[in-house]
Amino acid sequence: MSDPLTDKKATKTQMTKGTCYRVGALCVQNLGTIQVGNDSFHTRSTLYPLGYRSTRLFWSATNVEQRALYECEIVNDNSHNKATTTTSRPLFKITPCDDMDNPIYGATPNDAIHQLRSRLVGLYESHRAFAGSTNPFTNRTSWYSYGLLGDHFFGLTVPVIGAALETLPYAATTALQDAQNPYPYAFCHTLPTPAMFEDAKHDLKRHRVANAHAQHSSGCARTDGFAWHKLKTKPDGVAKRRKVNVSKQASNDDTNQTKQPANGGMENLPIPMQYRDLRRRPFSERLEVRKSKIHGYGLFVKEAIAEGKM
Repeated sequence: MSDPLTDKKATKTQMTKGTCYRVGALCVQNLGTIQVGNDSFHTRSTLYPLGYRSTRLFWSATNVEQRALYECEIVNDNSHNKATTTTSRPLFKITPCDDMDNPIYGATPNDAIHQLRSRLVGLYESHRAFAGSTNPFTNRTSWYSYGLLGDHFFGLTVPVIGAALETLPYAATTALQDAQNPYPYAFCHTLPTPAMFEDAKHDLKRHRVANAHAQHSSGCARTDGFAWHKLKTKPDGVAKRRKVNVSKQASNDDTNQTKQPANGGMENLPIPMQYRDLRRRPFSERLEVRKSKIHGYGLFVKEAIAEGKM
Protein backbone atom coordinates (compact mmCIF):
# COMPACT_ATOMS: atom_id res chain seq x y z
CA MET A 1 0.00 0.00 0.00
CA SER A 2 1.70 3.18 -1.18
CA ASP A 3 1.56 6.50 0.60
CA PRO A 4 0.96 9.44 -1.78
CA LEU A 5 2.59 11.87 0.64
CA THR A 6 5.90 10.07 1.03
CA ASP A 7 6.20 8.23 -2.29
CA LYS A 8 7.88 10.87 -4.44
CA LYS A 9 8.27 8.48 -7.38
CA ALA A 10 4.51 8.13 -7.90
CA THR A 11 3.37 9.93 -11.04
CA LYS A 12 0.10 11.80 -11.38
CA THR A 13 -1.38 8.94 -13.44
CA GLN A 14 -0.49 6.44 -10.72
CA MET A 15 -1.98 8.67 -8.06
CA THR A 16 -5.29 9.05 -9.90
CA LYS A 17 -5.64 5.50 -11.25
CA GLY A 18 -3.31 3.03 -9.60
CA THR A 19 -2.90 4.26 -6.04
CA CYS A 20 -5.03 2.99 -3.19
CA TYR A 21 -5.18 5.73 -0.56
CA ARG A 22 -5.18 4.67 3.07
CA VAL A 23 -5.54 7.12 5.93
CA GLY A 24 -6.21 5.51 9.28
CA ALA A 25 -9.44 3.51 9.09
CA LEU A 26 -10.23 4.96 5.66
CA CYS A 27 -9.22 3.40 2.35
CA VAL A 28 -10.09 4.96 -1.02
CA GLN A 29 -10.18 2.61 -4.00
CA ASN A 30 -11.58 4.88 -6.75
CA LEU A 31 -11.50 8.66 -7.03
CA GLY A 32 -14.32 8.76 -9.60
CA THR A 33 -14.84 11.24 -12.42
CA ILE A 34 -15.78 14.92 -12.47
CA GLN A 35 -19.21 15.68 -13.92
CA VAL A 36 -18.76 18.62 -16.29
CA GLY A 37 -21.54 21.20 -16.34
CA ASN A 38 -23.48 19.81 -13.36
CA ASP A 39 -23.26 21.91 -10.20
CA SER A 40 -25.00 19.19 -8.15
CA PHE A 41 -21.75 17.22 -7.97
CA HIS A 42 -19.81 19.81 -5.98
CA THR A 43 -20.16 22.46 -3.33
CA ARG A 44 -17.93 25.42 -2.51
CA SER A 45 -15.74 23.21 -0.35
CA THR A 46 -16.16 19.62 -1.58
CA LEU A 47 -16.02 17.73 -4.87
CA TYR A 48 -18.39 14.80 -5.42
CA PRO A 49 -16.94 12.77 -8.31
CA LEU A 50 -19.29 10.19 -9.78
CA GLY A 51 -18.04 6.66 -9.14
CA TYR A 52 -16.07 7.63 -6.02
CA ARG A 53 -15.62 4.59 -3.74
CA SER A 54 -14.07 4.24 -0.30
CA THR A 55 -14.26 1.90 2.67
CA ARG A 56 -14.10 2.74 6.37
CA LEU A 57 -13.99 0.75 9.59
CA PHE A 58 -16.64 1.86 12.06
CA TRP A 59 -18.92 0.50 14.76
CA SER A 60 -21.34 -2.11 13.49
CA ALA A 61 -25.04 -1.27 13.39
CA THR A 62 -25.92 -4.99 13.49
CA ASN A 63 -23.66 -6.52 16.15
CA VAL A 64 -23.10 -4.83 19.51
CA GLU A 65 -19.54 -3.79 20.42
CA GLN A 66 -18.13 -4.94 17.10
CA ARG A 67 -16.69 -3.08 14.18
CA ALA A 68 -17.69 -3.49 10.56
CA LEU A 69 -16.45 -2.38 7.18
CA TYR A 70 -18.61 0.24 5.45
CA GLU A 71 -18.42 0.82 1.70
CA CYS A 72 -19.09 4.45 0.73
CA GLU A 73 -20.02 5.26 -2.87
CA ILE A 74 -21.24 8.20 -4.93
CA VAL A 75 -23.71 6.97 -7.52
CA ASN A 76 -25.96 8.70 -10.03
CA ASP A 77 -29.57 9.43 -9.11
CA ASN A 78 -31.54 9.68 -12.36
CA SER A 79 -34.94 9.30 -10.73
CA HIS A 80 -35.88 12.90 -11.55
CA ASN A 81 -34.95 12.94 -15.22
CA LYS A 82 -33.30 10.09 -17.06
CA ALA A 83 -33.09 11.89 -20.37
CA THR A 84 -30.17 14.15 -19.58
CA THR A 85 -27.14 14.11 -17.31
CA THR A 86 -27.24 17.81 -16.45
CA THR A 87 -30.29 17.32 -14.19
CA SER A 88 -28.98 14.18 -12.49
CA ARG A 89 -27.96 14.43 -8.86
CA PRO A 90 -25.47 12.48 -6.73
CA LEU A 91 -26.71 9.80 -4.39
CA PHE A 92 -24.52 8.88 -1.42
CA LYS A 93 -24.59 5.20 -0.58
CA ILE A 94 -23.24 3.45 2.52
CA THR A 95 -23.26 -0.35 2.48
CA PRO A 96 -22.41 -2.26 5.70
CA CYS A 97 -20.46 -5.44 5.04
CA ASP A 98 -22.44 -7.26 7.74
CA ASP A 99 -25.82 -6.08 6.38
CA MET A 100 -25.37 -5.70 2.64
CA ASP A 101 -29.08 -6.17 1.90
CA ASN A 102 -29.91 -2.91 3.68
CA PRO A 103 -27.69 -0.14 2.27
CA ILE A 104 -28.12 3.48 3.29
CA TYR A 105 -28.97 6.13 0.69
CA GLY A 106 -28.78 9.86 1.28
CA ALA A 107 -29.17 12.99 -0.80
CA THR A 108 -26.12 14.41 1.01
CA PRO A 109 -23.25 12.81 2.92
CA ASN A 110 -24.65 14.20 6.19
CA ASP A 111 -28.03 12.66 5.41
CA ALA A 112 -26.43 9.24 4.97
CA ILE A 113 -24.36 9.51 8.18
CA HIS A 114 -27.44 10.57 10.17
CA GLN A 115 -29.23 7.42 9.03
CA LEU A 116 -26.25 5.35 10.14
CA ARG A 117 -26.32 7.09 13.52
CA SER A 118 -30.01 6.26 13.90
CA ARG A 119 -29.27 2.58 13.31
CA LEU A 120 -26.50 2.59 15.89
CA VAL A 121 -28.68 4.34 18.49
CA GLY A 122 -31.50 1.88 17.88
CA LEU A 123 -29.19 -1.13 18.20
CA TYR A 124 -27.63 -0.09 21.52
CA GLU A 125 -30.93 1.04 23.00
CA SER A 126 -32.62 -2.25 22.09
CA HIS A 127 -29.82 -4.32 23.69
CA ARG A 128 -29.39 -1.95 26.64
CA ALA A 129 -25.66 -2.21 26.19
CA PHE A 130 -25.04 0.82 28.41
CA ALA A 131 -27.54 0.13 31.16
CA GLY A 132 -25.12 1.16 33.90
CA SER A 133 -23.58 4.13 32.11
CA THR A 134 -24.39 6.81 29.59
CA ASN A 135 -24.84 5.76 25.99
CA PRO A 136 -22.12 7.65 24.07
CA PHE A 137 -24.31 7.65 20.95
CA THR A 138 -27.16 9.53 22.62
CA ASN A 139 -25.50 11.79 25.18
CA ARG A 140 -24.89 14.42 22.50
CA THR A 141 -27.45 15.87 20.17
CA SER A 142 -25.16 15.93 17.14
CA TRP A 143 -22.28 13.95 15.77
CA TYR A 144 -20.58 17.16 14.73
CA SER A 145 -18.89 17.23 18.12
CA TYR A 146 -17.25 13.90 17.28
CA GLY A 147 -16.04 15.23 13.94
CA LEU A 148 -18.22 12.70 12.11
CA LEU A 149 -19.26 14.87 9.22
CA GLY A 150 -20.59 13.10 6.16
CA ASP A 151 -17.89 14.44 3.85
CA HIS A 152 -15.17 13.32 6.25
CA PHE A 153 -16.76 9.89 6.77
CA PHE A 154 -16.67 9.34 2.99
CA GLY A 155 -13.09 10.66 2.96
CA LEU A 156 -13.82 13.54 0.58
CA THR A 157 -12.43 16.24 2.87
CA VAL A 158 -9.37 14.32 4.09
CA PRO A 159 -6.46 16.54 2.94
CA VAL A 160 -4.68 13.83 0.95
CA ILE A 161 -7.88 12.74 -0.77
CA GLY A 162 -9.05 16.30 -1.38
CA ALA A 163 -5.76 17.18 -3.04
CA ALA A 164 -6.02 14.11 -5.27
CA LEU A 165 -9.58 15.00 -6.29
CA GLU A 166 -8.44 18.46 -7.38
CA THR A 167 -6.02 16.84 -9.86
CA LEU A 168 -8.76 14.86 -11.62
CA PRO A 169 -9.47 15.72 -15.28
CA TYR A 170 -12.00 18.55 -15.75
CA ALA A 171 -11.79 19.50 -12.07
CA ALA A 172 -11.14 23.13 -13.05
CA THR A 173 -14.58 23.31 -14.70
CA THR A 174 -16.20 23.22 -11.25
CA ALA A 175 -14.52 26.55 -10.35
CA LEU A 176 -16.02 28.49 -13.28
CA GLN A 177 -18.83 30.71 -12.04
CA ASP A 178 -21.79 31.50 -14.29
CA ALA A 179 -25.58 31.31 -14.30
CA GLN A 180 -25.54 27.51 -14.37
CA ASN A 181 -22.89 27.26 -11.66
CA PRO A 182 -23.68 29.99 -9.09
CA TYR A 183 -21.66 28.34 -6.31
CA PRO A 184 -18.29 27.34 -7.81
CA TYR A 185 -15.82 25.13 -6.04
CA ALA A 186 -12.94 26.91 -4.29
CA PHE A 187 -9.62 25.10 -4.71
CA CYS A 188 -7.80 24.82 -1.41
CA HIS A 189 -4.87 22.48 -2.17
CA THR A 190 -3.55 23.18 -5.68
CA LEU A 191 -4.78 26.21 -7.62
CA PRO A 192 -5.08 25.54 -11.38
CA THR A 193 -2.97 27.62 -13.73
CA PRO A 194 -4.53 30.25 -16.06
CA ALA A 195 -3.96 27.88 -18.98
CA MET A 196 -5.89 25.16 -17.17
CA PHE A 197 -8.78 27.57 -16.61
CA GLU A 198 -8.79 28.47 -20.31
CA ASP A 199 -8.93 24.78 -21.21
CA ALA A 200 -11.72 24.33 -18.68
CA LYS A 201 -13.76 27.08 -20.37
CA HIS A 202 -13.42 25.34 -23.74
CA ASP A 203 -14.29 21.96 -22.21
CA LEU A 204 -17.37 23.39 -20.52
CA LYS A 205 -18.55 25.14 -23.68
CA ARG A 206 -18.03 22.01 -25.77
CA HIS A 207 -19.91 19.89 -23.23
CA ARG A 208 -22.90 22.24 -23.15
CA VAL A 209 -23.13 22.38 -26.93
CA ALA A 210 -23.01 18.59 -27.13
CA ASN A 211 -25.64 18.30 -24.42
CA ALA A 212 -27.91 20.79 -26.22
CA HIS A 213 -27.46 18.75 -29.38
CA ALA A 214 -28.49 15.60 -27.55
CA GLN A 215 -31.59 17.30 -26.13
CA HIS A 216 -32.70 18.39 -29.63
CA SER A 217 -32.04 14.99 -31.14
CA SER A 218 -34.85 13.70 -33.35
CA GLY A 219 -33.54 10.16 -33.67
CA CYS A 220 -32.73 10.53 -37.37
CA ALA A 221 -29.09 10.68 -38.37
CA ARG A 222 -29.68 13.09 -41.25
CA THR A 223 -31.85 15.57 -39.37
CA ASP A 224 -29.58 15.37 -36.34
CA GLY A 225 -26.73 16.51 -38.54
CA PHE A 226 -28.74 19.54 -39.64
CA ALA A 227 -29.83 20.30 -36.06
CA TRP A 228 -26.18 20.17 -34.95
CA HIS A 229 -25.36 22.68 -37.68
CA LYS A 230 -28.08 25.05 -36.46
CA LEU A 231 -26.74 24.96 -32.90
CA LYS A 232 -23.49 26.54 -34.06
CA THR A 233 -22.98 30.29 -34.11
CA LYS A 234 -24.63 32.12 -36.97
CA PRO A 235 -22.21 32.95 -39.80
CA ASP A 236 -21.40 36.52 -40.67
CA GLY A 237 -22.46 38.26 -43.84
CA VAL A 238 -19.41 37.11 -45.78
CA ALA A 239 -19.97 33.49 -44.86
CA LYS A 240 -23.66 33.77 -45.78
CA ARG A 241 -22.81 35.10 -49.23
CA ARG A 242 -20.41 32.24 -49.77
CA LYS A 243 -23.03 29.60 -48.97
CA VAL A 244 -24.71 29.60 -52.38
CA ASN A 245 -26.44 26.63 -53.94
CA VAL A 246 -24.18 24.83 -56.41
CA SER A 247 -26.80 24.66 -59.14
CA LYS A 248 -27.64 28.38 -58.79
CA GLN A 249 -23.98 29.29 -58.89
CA ALA A 250 -23.47 27.29 -62.06
CA SER A 251 -26.55 28.82 -63.67
CA ASN A 252 -25.33 32.33 -62.87
CA ASP A 253 -21.94 31.47 -64.31
CA ASP A 254 -23.58 30.31 -67.55
CA THR A 255 -25.63 33.49 -67.94
CA ASN A 256 -23.17 36.11 -66.72
CA GLN A 257 -19.87 34.79 -67.99
CA THR A 258 -19.05 34.82 -71.71
CA LYS A 259 -15.86 32.83 -71.59
CA GLN A 260 -15.69 29.28 -72.95
CA PRO A 261 -16.57 26.64 -70.30
CA ALA A 262 -13.88 24.30 -69.09
CA ASN A 263 -15.53 21.23 -70.64
CA GLY A 264 -15.41 22.70 -74.16
CA GLY A 265 -19.18 23.15 -74.58
CA MET A 266 -20.09 19.54 -73.82
CA GLU A 267 -23.36 20.68 -72.17
CA ASN A 268 -24.77 21.39 -75.67
CA LEU A 269 -24.21 17.82 -76.85
CA PRO A 270 -26.79 15.03 -76.49
CA ILE A 271 -26.97 13.40 -73.08
CA PRO A 272 -25.54 10.00 -74.26
CA MET A 273 -22.44 11.76 -75.61
CA GLN A 274 -22.05 13.75 -72.38
CA TYR A 275 -22.32 10.52 -70.40
CA ARG A 276 -19.64 8.78 -72.49
CA ASP A 277 -17.38 11.79 -72.06
CA LEU A 278 -17.81 11.68 -68.29
CA ARG A 279 -17.04 7.96 -68.28
CA ARG A 280 -13.73 8.61 -70.04
CA ARG A 281 -12.62 11.12 -67.39
CA PRO A 282 -10.86 9.71 -64.28
CA PHE A 283 -12.92 9.43 -61.14
CA SER A 284 -10.50 11.59 -59.15
CA GLU A 285 -11.06 14.53 -61.55
CA ARG A 286 -14.85 14.51 -61.20
CA LEU A 287 -15.73 13.33 -57.69
CA GLU A 288 -14.26 13.16 -54.21
CA VAL A 289 -15.18 11.54 -50.92
CA ARG A 290 -15.11 13.76 -47.85
CA LYS A 291 -16.80 14.28 -44.49
CA SER A 292 -20.46 15.18 -44.79
CA LYS A 293 -22.21 17.74 -42.58
CA ILE A 294 -25.34 15.60 -42.62
CA HIS A 295 -24.03 12.19 -41.62
CA GLY A 296 -20.81 10.22 -42.09
CA TYR A 297 -19.08 10.54 -45.46
CA GLY A 298 -20.53 11.60 -48.82
CA LEU A 299 -19.68 11.77 -52.53
CA PHE A 300 -19.17 15.33 -53.82
CA VAL A 301 -18.52 16.77 -57.29
CA LYS A 302 -15.48 18.95 -57.82
CA GLU A 303 -17.08 21.30 -60.38
CA ALA A 304 -20.28 23.31 -60.43
CA ILE A 305 -23.13 21.65 -62.33
CA ALA A 306 -26.02 23.76 -63.58
CA GLU A 307 -29.56 22.65 -62.94
CA GLY A 308 -30.74 20.19 -65.61
CA LYS A 309 -27.18 19.64 -66.87
CA MET A 310 -24.89 16.61 -66.66
